[in-house]
Amino acid sequence: MKSVIIGGVSRAGKSILSRRVSASLKLHPMPVDAIVVSLIGGFPQLGINWENDVASLAKMAPFLRVLICKLAFRFGFSYVFEGNHLTADLIYNLGPEFPILEGCVPVFLGSKAIDRAAKMRDLREHAKMNPCYTKHMSDEELSQLVANLAAESERLENHCKELGFPYFDTSEDFQAGIDAAYDYIISKV
Repeated sequence: MKSVIIGGVSRAGKSILSRRVSASLKLHPMPVDAIVVSLIGGFPQLGINWENDVASLAKMAPFLRVLICKLAFRFGFSYVFEGNHLTADLIYNLGPEFPILEGCVPVFLGSKAIDRAAKMRDLREHAKMNPCYTKHMSDEELSQLVANLAAESERLENHCKELGFPYFDTSEDFQAGIDAAYDYIISKV
């Protein structure tokens, strides 16, 4: 069975989709964000931070490349890899030595048409029940984050079109976006 790679912007539904796919296909979940947090905390000298800035992505790319390629190809297990650091460029550039697109189903999630006030309410509610980096943000900081997520999603959608990867938007109807991505994955696995 093929592995699944779910990338995209924060709070677009990657973890929700990952749990659903993992449960229904009995695949091993691989939450890349948890690995990144562990590297940040355990090895601060690496200079990796939580933001998807160019320097941190460049530092993470070799590690993520080996993680995906070794686990998905060398050892023959199927996983659902999920996280912010799984960028379209990373997947596209895994290299010819690893036929990643033949052995994996990549999808990307975004939320480019966000209703800023509604998304802020959703994030506040989510943070009440779940550990979340948005929990202690001021309204101004959270509003700026939501605007940044929309802009990042638009760039991601365009980049996915250029690279030939599927992009699913969860901003107008979250559940419909998740369902569409899930149906796509199921049809390709």
